[in-house]
Amino acid sequence: MRDVFYKALNIIHPVVNTFFKNRLRVLAYHDIIDPVTFESQLLWLKTNYHIIDISTLRDHLFYNKELRANSLLITLDDGDKTVYTNGLPIFKKYQIPVCLFIITELISTNKDFWWNTIIKNEKKKGYSQVEIMKIVNKNKSMLNKQRIEFLKQYPLTYQDQLTTSEIRELKGNRVYIGNHSHTHPMFDKLDKDELLEELNQAGLLFKKNGIGDFSVFAYPNGNFNESAENLLLDNGIEIAFLFDHKINEKKINPLRISRIAVDSDTPLPEFKTKVSGLHPMIWHVAKQF
Repeated sequence: MRDVFYKALNIIHPVVNTFFKNRLRVLAYHDIIDPVTFESQLLWLKTNYHIIDISTLRDHLFYNKELRANSLLITLDDGDKTVYTNGLPIFKKYQIPVCLFIITELISTNKDFWWNTIIKNEKKKGYSQVEIMKIVNKNKSMLNKQRIEFLKQYPLTYQDQLTTSEIRELKGNRVYIGNHSHTHPMFDKLDKDELLEELNQAGLLFKKNGIGDFSVFAYPNGNFNESAENLLLDNGIEIAFLFDHKINEKKINPLRISRIAVDSDTPLPEFKTKVSGLHPMIWHVAKQF
């Protein structure tokens, strides 16, 4: 039924795509679990869009350089190992620029993502995926101190993370390395001292390892507020990305750049509809009811 729905929408999406041709699209992936489908997505993007890099975006934001029609930026959050194992060969093959946002605490460790610790432990209890995601989302809505305390109930889980040498290899192959915080908290749930500590710790590791650009930032989970935004601006962040499943307005606020959520295993009919802007429009309207 889902496939039929998106195939039907594919009849409309070229019209929507043309309507939004002068509005920047930024895609937000997390991992690359299906390299075959991911490669087909990138091939389609390369044929139908003008894929830009962070340098081109910076020129547009700060030096008023026009973007070409159908400009699109590809980003990936968290620094999942599959970006290196499954993604890098594809990026190299097609010479496609992307931006990877890394969690500095996890570099060269086997620490798991905190939400994976919840998911893996709750699965052992027999909870369904829906029930588990309710717990994860509840944690995202807590004050940061409460979330940290809640996580103490779980045995640690482990996952291989990107090493500094792998990050440098990615960087050497058109993968721009950006800042996704030190521990991936929700920035609207931090007090001032916690937020400054996140930025300071991330900044120290970016400087120590010489691995990327601290000033280009993606909010963990997209959570932000004006207080956090002001502190980011005061502490060296020049460009910040949301996770709001939207196409950008023509005039882009450098600290509130919209992104469209996509997955590497999404079939092409659904993927095309999301990238066009049609799915984001339907999704935001549906949320009102």
